[in-house]
Amino acid sequence: MNILRFVYRYSQSLSYRLSEQGQGLSYQINLHCNDTVKSFWHDIPIYPIKGQYNIINVGIEIPKERLAKFEVSKTIKYNPIVQDQKKKKNSDEKELRYYAQFAPFNYGFIPQTWENSTVDLHDGFKGDDDPLDIVDLSTQRYYRPGDIFQAKIIGAFCVLDQGEIDWKILVLNTEEADKLQINEYRDFEKKNGDISRLILNRFRYIKTFDGKKENIILFNNQIFDANKAVDIVKDGHKQYLDLLKDPKLNQKRKEFQITE
Repeated sequence: MNILRFVYRYSQSLSYRLSEQGQGLSYQINLHCNDTVKSFWHDIPIYPIKGQYNIINVGIEIPKERLAKFEVSKTIKYNPIVQDQKKKKNSDEKELRYYAQFAPFNYGFIPQTWENSTVDLHDGFKGDDDPLDIVDLSTQRYYRPGDIFQAKIIGAFCVLDQGEIDWKILVLNTEEADKLQINEYRDFEKKNGDISRLILNRFRYIKTFDGKKENIILFNNQIFDANKAVDIVKDGHKQYLDLLKDPKLNQKRKEFQITE
């Protein structure tokens, strides 16, 4: 493996570095701590500050204005970040997946969370089976896939993505949020005009470029406040803890190669 770089420090005592291996369909980004390979999903603590639930650790999968669709793998050991794949038209061969449009935000995940795909989360719809997603609105730092940092939760909205519940948690890098005195999404919106329409339309229409139907923004397109978003993240963490221990989820643990 070729070690790339140290990533953003997210605690006083720990630092991580990334390595990359493979290329094309086999390319992946790995997480290391003290020269040991770690999991992006399981080994990064969700809360960097004990008892402060509006501050979370987040990881970047797709930096803003990038088209390659990277994501944390749930089924490869240590959950590296890989580029999503799809089948070629009229063929069983696979190819790398790219978005049709750039996004005006960074996109990523919250470690130690999960949207349960085995139970009804809202109106008969189940979770999308992934860690909770973040929409990072930070503008003062440039991020790359695999970068980890502390973020402040400022809001949330819920997407019905091809029939699956898929919450999006709105965050800002803590340094930027404190500098700009932003604690709620409405504070950010006041400084950034038409940003809500751009964000919601991105998630509403992005699948149509692949020939799929429009997604639905649930709860009448509502963007919830920080308190509601904090509760959603807490619930996503609870669902993750259930994934690790609930006997009813044994099959899911096997699928995700989760062991004691």
